[in-house]
This record gives sequence, structure tokens and C-alpha cells, in this order.
Amino acid sequence: MLKKLRLKMIVTCLGITATILAIVCIISFCIFNTHYKNETTATLENQLTNLVLTLQQQKTISHTYLSQLQATHNTLIYIEDHGTPLLFQNQLESTTMQQQLFDQAKEIALTTYNFNFSPFYLNSLELSTLSFRFNGVNHKDYLAALALFPTETGQCQVILLKDLETTHIYIFYMKLLFIGLALVGTLLLVIFSFWFVSIALKPIKQNQQRQAEFIAAASHELRAPLTVIESGLTSLESHEMDAHHASHFIGLMQNECTRMKRLISDLLTLARSDAHQWHMQFSEVEIDSLLIDLYDSFYCLCTKKGLTLSLQLPDELLPRITCDGDRIKQALTILLDNALSYVPAGNSITLSTSMTSKALEIQVIDTGIGISKTDQEHIFDRFYQGDRSRHEKNHYGLGLNIAMEIIQLHHGKLSLTDTPGGGCTFTISLPY
Repeated sequence: MLKKLRLKMIVTCLGITATILAIVCIISFCIFNTHYKNETTATLENQLTNLVLTLQQQKTISHTYLSQLQATHNTLIYIEDHGTPLLFQNQLESTTMQQQLFDQAKEIALTTYNFNFSPFYLNSLELSTLSFRFNGVNHKDYLAALALFPTETGQCQVILLKDLETTHIYIFYMKLLFIGLALVGTLLLVIFSFWFVSIALKPIKQNQQRQAEFIAAASHELRAPLTVIESGLTSLESHEMDAHHASHFIGLMQNECTRMKRLISDLLTLARSDAHQWHMQFSEVEIDSLLIDLYDSFYCLCTKKGLTLSLQLPDELLPRITCDGDRIKQALTILLDNALSYVPAGNSITLSTSMTSKALEIQVIDTGIGISKTDQEHIFDRFYQGDRSRHEKNHYGLGLNIAMEIIQLHHGKLSLTDTPGGGCTFTISLPY
């Protein structure tokens, strides 16, 4: 299922981003193409303007100047003063081909744009210019810039033709560049899509794995008490026994039912937490009173097991903490119950509290055998039990996870450290 979801997300992510990239590249190229063509036209029109100004200000014009203009800007130049063409040889095309191109430009200007080169068409005070693109008789694209202006002897015609082949080649290579950028971008998007989808699906994959492990562990833990109950019922049905033996089997089944009830209760608690249906009832709580109640509840149990339970409160009055008192008490009960179950007789358990600048800390300190560094990394995982050779039947490895959930819902922190000299220290940090 995750493989199909992963593939679908990759295709969707890649499709959307690649489409956006393609649209951006196409729009960028169109903008560049338009800008470059406009810039080419503007450059030729500026050349025409400068040439016209030169012709208006000077009675003669140097062939050297025209040759430099032609060579520098790759243009064909035609100048006619009062019907007399300037005898200037363009080096870019043959004389016959040049004349055909100039005549074609004049014809297009007249028929398409009504730009007339006829004598006395122009008023003595007017200057008329025109620029356009056309396909020449030699099947090349040209940009034409034409000017018609009055002189002392009549009128002067100026035509500049620019071969656009170089421009087309440049635009073609730019098109290849944009396509290359789009392809490289698409390749990078493919890599990014795989990485992004893998990161996005990682929590889902981890949750799915945890869910599978959770179900497997819960099934295993439920199977044990059911097996005992089934064996007890079979013994009761298949053997005639006195009341003492029957009471023994009934007691075993009752204990297993109690264990199952506790396990199911813990499972429901975690399920509500996962579904975000675990609502906290916040109020101002006196932590010192809560700790005293816990001390009174566990004192006799610890004494019965040969453990010393002590309570350490600071001399100053503890501030009220806004929290769910019952849930905090539940978390502390889990920590004390674990200590009561795993700490050997003759050792001690200490319940203490202290204040820092930002939080109130509650510690459950024991002097037992402690927990290995390897087990400490997983001690808050569901169904994790470090030393299965010594764990009690009443513990399924869910308590510490529930305690962690409770503290996190209070925006606090639950941590585990080693007790100096041996043992474990669980610390609950609750913000003011």
C-alpha cells in the first residue's frame, strides 16, 4: 500500500512541479525572445537616426564611415539623394542582390505600410521613418529601417537592411539553453520528489511499523492469560476435584482476568491518546499535597516489601501548578509502581520535588539495580521490557509510555538518568 502511495505522490509531485517549471521556462523564453527582437529593432532604428542626423548636418559623407557602420552592425546601406543613389558598394551581398533587396523593401513599404518614396511626396518640414521585417528574395529574413527626409536639393532616402540569420542562430541556441535548463530542472525535481516523498512518508511508515508491533505485542500479551484461563477451565471440566483445588484454579483465572482488564484499560488509554481524544481537566493543583497523598498510599506497600519510602519537600512553599491533578498523579503512580516492582528489598525509594527558574521538577529516585544504557533508549517504548527474566506479570511495558503521554500533554518532560551509586532517577519537569 505504501509503495503505491509513494509512487502516486512522486508522480503527482513531479507532474505539478515539472508543469510549473515548463510554464516558467516557456514564459521566460517568450519574454526573452520578444525583448531581444525589440532590442534588435531599436538598435537598427538608432543607427538609422544617427545616419540621418549625419546626412542632415554634413554635405558629404565618408565611405569609410559607411563601411565601418556596415561591418560593425552587419547591415546593408542604401542612400538616395533627390533620385541619385550614392555609389557605395556593400560587401555583404552582390550588387544585383542588394538592389533586389532594396527594391523589395521599398515595395513592401509602399504596398503594406503606404510609405511612398515618390518625389515631392514629403513636405519640406517632415521626417518619416518606418521599420519592419520581411523575407528577402534570397530566402533570408531581414529587418528593414527606412527614412525619408527633405534636403536642399529635394529629398533623401535611406534604407538599412539587417540580415537576421545571426539573430535566429542566437535565439535558437538560447532556446536550446532553456530546454536544457528545463531538462536539468526536471531531473533535479525527480531527485527532489523521491527525497521529499521519502521524508513525507517516513512518519507514516514508522507509525505503520509501530502499529504492527503494537498489535503483535498486544496479541502476545493477551494470549498468555487466555491460555491460563483455558487451561483452568479444562482442568475444572475434566477432573473431579475437591473445593480446595477448584478454588485454586478459580483464583488463577480471576488473577488472569484482572491482568487482562488492566492490559485492556492501558490499551484503551493509549488508543484515546493516539486519537487525540484524551482531554485534560486543567486546574490549579497544590503539588505538595498531591505528593503527600502518594506517599501515604505507597508507604505501607513499600514497608511490606522491605523498601524504604521517603518524601523530600523544599522548605519554601511550592507554587500552584495549572495541570490535570489526576493525570499527574497517574503518571507518578506508574513511576512508583515500577520502582516498587523492580527494586529489590533493602533498598530505598525517594519522592522529591524542587523548583527551577522555569519549571517544577518531581523526581522518583530508587537505589535498585538500575537500567542499562541500551534499555534506557527504549524504556519509554510501548511493550518494551528491558530484562524479561525479572519482569512481573502485572507489567506489560505500557506504563512508562502512558506516563510519557501524560507529561507531554502538559507540555512537560519526562526523563531518565542513573542514580549515583546505582539505581534509576525519573524526573518530571512541569512548566509554571
